[in-house]
Amino acid sequence: MSGAPDVQSFTKGHQARSVSSRGRSYLKRVVVVGVSGSWKTTMGAGLAEKLGVPHVELDALNWESNLEMAPDEVFRERVSSAI
Repeated sequence: MSGAPDVQSFTKGHQARSVSSRGRSYLKRVVVVGVSGSWKTTMGAGLAEKLGVPHVELDALNWESNLEMAPDEVFRERVSSAI
């Protein structure tokens, strides 16, 4: 990919669909997967903004300030707090 993905054209003609359960609606999670440098964070943030849902970047929760991975228990707690 030569540049940032175009979220507008990616989502053109698509409506955010919610799943109804006993009168409540909720949007299912969207997971963006790709290799390093493939604009996952940019695409995820743009898609979340377009759909009006939170954007959670797992890398930001997984890495400590000293560039070491957080212990599993710490990472799980951060993810639980974020979702």
